[in-house]
Amino acid sequence: MRLSYAEVCLLNALSLAGPAGMERWEIAELLGLEPDAASSNVLEARISRLRRKIQRAGPSGPVIQARRGEGYRVSTPIEFEFR
Repeated sequence: MRLSYAEVCLLNALSLAGPAGMERWEIAELLGLEPDAASSNVLEARISRLRRKIQRAGPSGPVIQARRGEGYRVSTPIEFEFR
């Protein structure tokens, strides 16, 4: 699957964060977004696009899991291979 640089950075950061995951403000900061309502919509859209790309690659369950009102975490171990 092809990922943008920002998607790779996000997926890597979520992976490294472990079970605790990352808070929304941390993800926004990583992506260079302002902590406002408009940026919140952008963050949601980026997470949704990344989830769709991952689902198309074949995992049977959700890889990126929302933590209600807090942020996101990786719920399945993932491996990276760069080409």
